Amino acid sequence: MIFWYALFGFLTTFIFTLTSFLSLRAAGKDTSWLLNKVDSRDYAFLVLISILGFTSQITLTKATQMINTTIVSLVRNGDILVTMLFQIFYFHIVPCWLQIIGIVIMVVSTLLILASKERERIIAKHPRCFRIC
Repeated sequence: MIFWYALFGFLTTFIFTLTSFLSLRAAGKDTSWLLNKVDSRDYAFLVLISILGFTSQITLTKATQMINTTIVSLVRNGDILVTMLFQIFYFHIVPCWLQIIGIVIMVVSTLLILASKERERIIAKHPRCFRIC
């Protein structure tokens, strides 16, 4: 079923892009910027990026269906840390203090949600241990 959604999304995106390009050409607009200095290597990278993005989205969707969503969201927040480290060590751009505060807020809120869900699970599993006398 997911394959058909992906195929439909690919086809509609392709048709939309093609009609946009053709309508710009028909209107006499300059379209040289659309395909400026693009060689086969760039197309190969674009196809590779789209395949990897599609694969990661499918695996994320399957993970959300198979296990608890709080755990998936915790792992998903790991992307923020990886992206920040990639930004620091690869691009040599140190994030400003607002970005660091935002990352801390997001990670702490996810950890608090995970802790509350885990507490609810433990209470549901052992209700007598948490009974108020």
